[in-house]
Amino acid sequence: MKRNEHRDIAIEEIERADVKFVRERFTEADKVVQRFINEYRDRWNEPIKQDESWRGYPKAPTPLLLLTHTETHEFHHKGQIVSMARQLGCPPPADDRLGGLFT
Repeated sequence: MKRNEHRDIAIEEIERADVKFVRERFTEADKVVQRFINEYRDRWNEPIKQDESWRGYPKAPTPLLLLTHTETHEFHHKGQIVSMARQLGCPPPADDRLGGLFT
């Protein structure tokens, strides 16, 4: 995948997904995060200027803002998954240990 390329996932791809598929997608996401960290390692508070198509953030968000927003959003979804599992009568194992829920 190119540096700034976004790939939509088709409904059919989601419907036939299995644990192996999900782990592969997590691996892809890990690579993107590592690339981001490497790129901005010494510039966490340096604003990233965006053009007019940029929406929902300040025109010049910092890498630190983008990273913390993304991490917060991930934990929000993790909480939703844990809550749904409990409501379905399948309480997940402790999820706040090293490695997390999906290892």
